[in-house]
Order: sequence, then structure tokens, then C-alpha cells
Amino acid sequence: MHYNKKGTLGASCDNSFLLKYKLLLPVANNNKSLIRPSIFHEYNPNQLAPYKDGKATCFNRFPSAKKSPSNFQASITKLIQIKRSCVYRAEETNVLTEELCAAECPEVPLNTVPENSEPKQKHRYKAVERVKRTVKLPVPKVPIAMPSRSYSSIQKTGQDEPIKMPPIIKVKRVQTTNGHPTSINPINLHKQEKIFFNSNCTVNPIFEYENACAAERMLEIYKNPKSDLLQLAVRIMEKLLSDYGSESRFLEKTGGSLLSLEETKDLFTDYICSLGLEENISLAFTENTVSPTTILHNGNKGKSKIIIGLPIEYRRNRIQGVLDHEIGTHFLRKYNDNLQVWSNCRRKHNLRPYMITEEGFAALNQLVRTVKEGGEPYLFKAALNYYSAYRAHGLSFAELYKDLEKYIDCPKRRFRACLRVKRGVVYTGRPGGLYKDQIYLEGAVKILRKRKEIDFKLLYAGKIAIDDVERMQKKIKTADLKFPWFLKDEQAYLNALDKIAEFNGI
Repeated sequence: MHYNKKGTLGASCDNSFLLKYKLLLPVANNNKSLIRPSIFHEYNPNQLAPYKDGKATCFNRFPSAKKSPSNFQASITKLIQIKRSCVYRAEETNVLTEELCAAECPEVPLNTVPENSEPKQKHRYKAVERVKRTVKLPVPKVPIAMPSRSYSSIQKTGQDEPIKMPPIIKVKRVQTTNGHPTSINPINLHKQEKIFFNSNCTVNPIFEYENACAAERMLEIYKNPKSDLLQLAVRIMEKLLSDYGSESRFLEKTGGSLLSLEETKDLFTDYICSLGLEENISLAFTENTVSPTTILHNGNKGKSKIIIGLPIEYRRNRIQGVLDHEIGTHFLRKYNDNLQVWSNCRRKHNLRPYMITEEGFAALNQLVRTVKEGGEPYLFKAALNYYSAYRAHGLSFAELYKDLEKYIDCPKRRFRACLRVKRGVVYTGRPGGLYKDQIYLEGAVKILRKRKEIDFKLLYAGKIAIDDVERMQKKIKTADLKFPWFLKDEQAYLNALDKIAEFNGI
């Protein structure tokens, strides 16, 4: 086996290696396979560990292929399908382009038909059309992975022994909201956190993900950080620090004591029951999560699950705001969305992405009760997320951790803040991250600036962006909609938004 200077697989490589790794399609020629190389860009071929299995040929592996032209064509078609599902290992996130060049192979002469074939089976085998595929993935745990049905569906049982396949990477289907993966938590989070703190916060974590495709996709969706609200974010954080001295002091003074697991469960259950949603929402507690609270929607069953992170981080005086955020905003808008004409056909109605409106709306609603009780409605968390995401663009994990020390004095909370904007990344020692969390402040500012023009009950009619409310007004169904407690008095709600805007200088 050899490679030329450009990394192209040479024509003298072992046939069984090529066949096992699905690099080529077989073409009959004197009972052997013609070799047409696949081309790899920016790829180190030495990373592949070939399986030693002699010089087995195409027809030795697929005895049915030499019985008729249709069987041979079916074998080639199956191999193409297998190629499309291949996952190759590369350095961190690597772009790999595969080309099946069988379309360029010449027809095989008549005298090259396998021996012992009947006269009527003498024919020419034509190559199939070229298939081109691009894969962008972080490092998987094994060099290659493909479905367990790869060979079994085309290999006949007989004298030939089954081919030993490499380990399989099982990819779970990720629950999504509007096509956005909602769970890209590292599966080795606790291990990397321990390593980070044991190194005196200098070793950048290397994260692994159960669904590498979801992590990569999320990074692609939110790949460009914004800076237009950076000064506002810094002002909000500096205001809190000047008033309280530190984030921990602010939380202790305004949030009260931490809740137990049983208290948290009871409060969530009471809030759900007050809205009559007992049959629609379930609770689950887990240690392997980034956010304190996450809602996963199951579109098929019409039910949702609230994932609560452990250990519990909710405080007694702030838990009601969390409930207004997660259930009073996220879930109720999803519940109402199922009643609308666009529920399963958003593209048909040309609806815009709604996540900026969704998270900004939730961030504001979380502070309405604080205003009602005479508290100070800091948009501190939204501002911190915006700033952290922007700084992650130019800093490694360890550098960002050090930079956030001036705003987050608790080491554990600071690690989690860094994790939020570095999740999805494999090697966090390089600049870059997930900039999704900027939408909290961006959406809140957009709503506050347009609060006099918005019909908030129509905005609660479903998962809809501010810019689509007026256009879709005639199509919105208002019967049987559910609203949170704070929208029963719309004027009081608007007054609360006025105070939030004034207090945060918006």
C-alpha cells in the first residue's frame, strides 16, 4: 500500500483493505478487482489501521455477484449505500471528501468474465455513476463506523466466513426544537472538570459527545458572535458588581437559600398543576447537563420533559421566576403552537426563526415577578451569556475561565459559564465556541424596544417571531390558548417591562 504526495491512495494497495474500508467499488477483471483510488483532502492516511485478511477478491467475498449482471449491479448499489454511511477519523474537526471514480472505469472486455461462468453470463460490466460526499465530524472513538447491516444484506451464506467489521458508532436521534439540537452535553464532563481543577485551571478540557453530528450542527448554526450589545452587557454586569460587590453576594442576598430536590419537585409540580398540564409535562433529574433547566419536546407524542440538573442550583426567592421562564414561556408557547395552522408546516407559511424572540421573551418574563415584589430586575445572566460567548471567540477555555473571574467569583459557576459557550467543541484549547447564548440579551433588548407595538397575547399564540405576529394575525387561532398568570393584567405586565428597560438602561 502506498500514497502519493497529495495523499491519494495508490493503485498497488491490497484489495481486501480497500474493500473492507469501502474506499472503492469492485469491477470484474480476471477474478480480481480493478482499483480506482479515492481522493482525500487534508487527511492523514496513516491514521487508518487496515485489517489483515489476505488478498481476497471481490468475487470471493460476494459469490452471488458473478451469477448474473443484475446481482453484480445490486452488489455495487449496496456498496454505494454503505459508502454514504461511512464515518472516518480525522484530526478534531476534519473535512473529508470521498469520490467514487467508478464512472471513469472502462468497460471490461468479454474475455475477462470470471472462470466457470456459463456462456450466457459473458457480458460487459458497466461502472456506476460517481457519488460524491462531504463529511464534517469531530473525532469518533474508532477509525470507521457503519451500520450493522452493511455486509449481511448482500453477502450470501455459504463457504465464505463472515467479514469481521470494525466497531459501530451508534448515533442517537436528538430531540429538537425547530430543527435545533437541544442536547449537546459532553459525555465526559465530570472527568474533564476534575482534570481542569486538578491542574490549577490550566489544562483545557477535551470533550466527547454522544452525538457528534448534533454538536457540529449546532456550531454551524451559531458560528458568528455579535458585538453590537457588548457595551450594554458590560454596563449591566458592572452595575450589579458596584451594588453588591460580587455575584455570590447578590445571589445570597436576593435569592435566599438553596432548595432541596424534594422542594424543587414540589414547586414544579404545583406550577404545572395550576395550569392544568399534568398530562403534558414530566420531570427528570440528571447530573450530566450544562443548563440548570432544559425542556425537551416530543412532537410525536405531544408531551414534554423538563430536565433539571443536579445538584440543585435554584434559590427560594428566585424559583418562581425560573418557572415563569421554563413553563410559563417555553412550554406554553409550544402548547399553543400545536393549535395553530403552521404547527407542522412552518416553511409553507414562511415563518422566520423564532429562537431570538423565544429566549429574549423568557428572560424578561423571569423578571416580572421580581418587579412585582419590588426587587431589582438585573438582566445579569443574559448579559453574562452575551459577554462570555463573545470572549470565547478569541480565547481558549482556560483563558476564558480566567477572564470571567471579575464577574463570577465562584469557581464552579465560572466553569459552567465557560462550558455553556464551549460546548460542542472537542478541543477547547483553541479559540471559538458556541455563540447561541447571545440570543438571550439580543431578544430581550429587541422586545423591550418594541414593547409598545407588540400584542403579547398574540405573541403567546405559538413559537413565532416578533416580526411574524402582524403578518400572521388573521391566521392565529385564539380559542383554547393558555396564558401565564402575568398576562391576566396586560397593563401591569407592560409596566413591569418599562421598569426592566429603565433599570438596565435600555
